[in-house]
Amino acid sequence: MMQEREEATLQQLIEKLAQEAGLPLKPGLAEKLALHWQLLTEANRQFNLTAITDPETAAQKHYLDCLQAAAAVRSWLPQSGQVADIGSGGGFPGLVWAAAYPELSFTLIESSQKKTAFLERSAAEMGLERLQALPLRAEEAGRDPALRGSFHLVTARAVADLAVLAEYALPLLREGGLFIALKGPDPQEELTASAHAVELLGGSMEQVVYYQLPLSGEGRSVVLVRKNAPTPEKYPRRPGMPTKRPL
Repeated sequence: MMQEREEATLQQLIEKLAQEAGLPLKPGLAEKLALHWQLLTEANRQFNLTAITDPETAAQKHYLDCLQAAAAVRSWLPQSGQVADIGSGGGFPGLVWAAAYPELSFTLIESSQKKTAFLERSAAEMGLERLQALPLRAEEAGRDPALRGSFHLVTARAVADLAVLAEYALPLLREGGLFIALKGPDPQEELTASAHAVELLGGSMEQVVYYQLPLSGEGRSVVLVRKNAPTPEKYPRRPGMPTKRPL
């Protein structure tokens, strides 16, 4: 009974915060996200998926953050196509965006087998039929012929600095595709540090979009990188190298 009350509370919180942020929600979306929170809370008792355990914080810092980021870059999102989410963890932003944009096909790339199984189960229970989760490191995915250069859009949230993320994401993108990184209030230092890597990997900085979370007013940003040219074959490097020696 307590779990049902918590689920209802999260649904109501998401709807309330979205209204305060001027963010229209598709019918049934808040209900699906509340179901995800229930599943996440259950699984989090077995292994670590999130440090956030109360619905009020989750509604704002997980769900609204992801939804506002998507809304902030809506004009850049494709009408259809393939999306990869790197380091999906508990499903942010991958599962949230898949629920919000069912017209897109999502591949969640997560190195942990336990987390991959959680993502697959959550997608099934949420009715997200155009989603798969793969137990791969980003470097492995980028060298897989079935995945390399096949995505219209790649996303990542709270995974690594931009210089590292560029080596993860750009090999997965097709030319003309877009990498979207969800970042904190001031990404300028990362933008400067990653400029060489982005250019080397065939990309260019397109835009930075800023927004604020409702209630707390905390700042967030979304960094958009365009893939303009093929990524050299030697990238990504072997697992672990992008983190140890960023380009």
